[in-house]
Amino acid sequence: MFLVNEFRDMLILKMSTETGLIDRAVARLDDFLDKMEVVSQEGVRIVARELLENAVEHGNRGRVDKEIQFEVVHAGGNSLKVAVEDEGEGFDWALLATPLAKDCQEDKGYPLIKTVTDDFDFNEKGNRVLARINIRDEAALSVSRQGNQTVVRPSGDLTRNLASKLRILLLELFSEDCSSLRFDLSEVKDIDSVIITILLVFGKMCDEKDQKINLEISGANEDIANLFQFTHLDQTYPLVFAA
Repeated sequence: MFLVNEFRDMLILKMSTETGLIDRAVARLDDFLDKMEVVSQEGVRIVARELLENAVEHGNRGRVDKEIQFEVVHAGGNSLKVAVEDEGEGFDWALLATPLAKDCQEDKGYPLIKTVTDDFDFNEKGNRVLARINIRDEAALSVSRQGNQTVVRPSGDLTRNLASKLRILLLELFSEDCSSLRFDLSEVKDIDSVIITILLVFGKMCDEKDQKINLEISGANEDIANLFQFTHLDQTYPLVFAA
């Protein structure tokens, strides 16, 4: 069984407990997210797949006579709600917050879900989970020249989604005759560990280059400035603040 009800801002699927239907459900999710113009979809797909797999394997214990309900609500902007309910006996979800979670079979997948979602909670029985996801704007990169200095200006959050584009851009700048490079972070709210690693590696490359490239950061908010100081990146990328 695989039944689909789609509304203006909501997708509801009812499916039998079959592992093979998970891919089909995720495919319908992709179509829905496209219609909602959700650009960054990977996190939503991860959450949906993990919750559906848990419902099949742990909730309904693979019993094909039991059903699973999968709901996705576009709550406006980049906010989404993903809910999965099975017909199993449920479990003591409070154990997920204790050391006993390491030995809890139903814990499978929830550490990953926690890293992707803003929060998630269960009904009292433990057979329905609701995850809330606020998708951050994917950053874009622009490059300009100000005298002898090259300025890279990202907009949006600098996360792993932009890692490939940033690596390519930095390698191009490294191979060019660039003596001074400034990262203008005035439109960036957050930076994740993947981008920090890329900047660390690039900084080392610039330091070892025969014609050293001078690096600096401008426009960083307080959180990003603290992060650079904590990781000592400010020694490679001096922070420049407006007067």
